[in-house]
Amino acid sequence: MGRPKAFEPDVAIEAAMHTFWKNGYDGTSVSDLVSATGVNRASLYGTFGDKDALFLACLDRYCTDNVGRAARELEAPDAGKAAIALRIERFAEACIADPDAKGCFLVNTATELGDRIPAVNARVKFGFQRIEDAFFRALSRAADRGEVRPDLDLRATARFFVACLQGMRVVARFDPDANAIRDVARTAISMLDR
Repeated sequence: MGRPKAFEPDVAIEAAMHTFWKNGYDGTSVSDLVSATGVNRASLYGTFGDKDALFLACLDRYCTDNVGRAARELEAPDAGKAAIALRIERFAEACIADPDAKGCFLVNTATELGDRIPAVNARVKFGFQRIEDAFFRALSRAADRGEVRPDLDLRATARFFVACLQGMRVVARFDPDANAIRDVARTAISMLDR
């Protein structure tokens, strides 16, 4: 029987995720991961395989936790126009409040790695699609209740909101001007007005 792990893998994934998120894939060495997680190299490799596998586990965690939380808010049975506006406002405030200006892990990954690693590309696409679909469902409920303009293209608007949110994250990385980011959020929300 093997020895029990001297560390909690979920805690290690969380620490590794924040390290990759801040430094990028290429900017994160295995030594950085050892330092961030407090787990020695052999134990990291023994548990996660290699740097690529750990990175994929971190993307999965981000999609489950960060993207999942936002999607669940929009997928609630009563979520409509107010939930959409609240999600956009919260996202803007999170961009403003990010002390490290680290942006969105998915956007950072997409811009750094492109389609270089197919499994990474699939996870990035999944994350973006998950939030787009959640916006679409909330928009559909809002349309059914007459809360939004009847001529609104719901799928195109959902895609626009995803692009808008990711754009706020990119802008906040190099110019975290709170007023500018809030202006973008307000303009996006105004698209829903009747």
